[in-house]
Amino acid sequence: MSKTMPIAPVFFLPVPLFVQFWGGPKGTAILRLIERETGVSIGISDKTLRKNLLEYPVKAPTKSMQGKLARWIEKLTENPRLKLIVEFGFRQLWGMRTGEADWRGMLYGLSNSSGGALFSQTISYLKQILDEESAYYKKARNYKDQPAELLECLYQEPFYYRYGLPIPDQLLAEATRESPSDPIQHLMKQKMIAHSLMHGCISLQMDILACAEVEWLSENLSAEPEESRYRSILGQILPAPMDDGESVTTPVEMYFIQVRKDFGYESWHDMAEYVPMDAGAEADIESKRRKLVDWTQAKRLPKVEVVDEFLESLIHRRGDYDPIYYQLLYPAAAFIERLLQLFLPGIQKLELSVEDVAAMFGTFHEHFERHKKAAILKSE
Repeated sequence: MSKTMPIAPVFFLPVPLFVQFWGGPKGTAILRLIERETGVSIGISDKTLRKNLLEYPVKAPTKSMQGKLARWIEKLTENPRLKLIVEFGFRQLWGMRTGEADWRGMLYGLSNSSGGALFSQTISYLKQILDEESAYYKKARNYKDQPAELLECLYQEPFYYRYGLPIPDQLLAEATRESPSDPIQHLMKQKMIAHSLMHGCISLQMDILACAEVEWLSENLSAEPEESRYRSILGQILPAPMDDGESVTTPVEMYFIQVRKDFGYESWHDMAEYVPMDAGAEADIESKRRKLVDWTQAKRLPKVEVVDEFLESLIHRRGDYDPIYYQLLYPAAAFIERLLQLFLPGIQKLELSVEDVAAMFGTFHEHFERHKKAAILKSE
């Protein structure tokens, strides 16, 4: 019997990390926010919460942790405002793998929010992927006492290689031979597996982004000719090899370069005039230019509302551009930037090339084309 089974969604990020990367509360702050809003204390330290719920990859919480969370959820149901969400988002999901329940709860919440109305097709697609991933995992569980079949089911199923890199048969055979009681643990030590899983996680995030961009373009530019309607800007700001061959471009910098190009500004200096400054800060043109350059170099990612204000000023002075598309693109660019930074230590440890990194993020293009074709067929 294999002692090790993946218990978190294979390629999904932990929900708290996903929310944080989109500009939401950071780390345990999202749980503390629920505490403040409901008045119901979790009774678990930040350190323990981070260890059990926020680390990547997600691990199974201890029995003690599960008990505390169960008691917290029980108390939440005493609040009439939260009872329906808790009943659906937790009670029916309790017993699922760590991570899967979080995602289903979040998607349920998004479906009943304004964001759900804006990207309803993307949320439905996410539910579909999660269903497929859950079925893939449950199928693998049937082979937990058959190591060879288990590995084949985990690493050679269509769901896995839709996102992850293919795993050679000989590597799976070696794991079964060298560690028959726990072949997965043996595989986790192999660089090829780590690369494949990293590629898959990034590819899934690119699939989500591609679906969302196609949905927005399809819904908001329906009057445009097909060839110009589906012009992806996200596809132009992905990490790509730089001329030095040792580093990749950063998404936030490419985003601001794209804004400068599309709005017709010749230089950062020209754009800097419209950079909003904090109260009391120096507001001369050079200070604004330095702040803008810091943004482009991702030294400190500006808040969404600050970029929105900046875009409004740029667009107001340049004509009839609609700012909403670029306002939606910035959080996506920041998300990709944070995703790159998350995996950078692993990229360096595995000694991946800039071409490997570009290939992981470049899966966006394949996903975009697939979603675009589906949108065109739907509109015919």
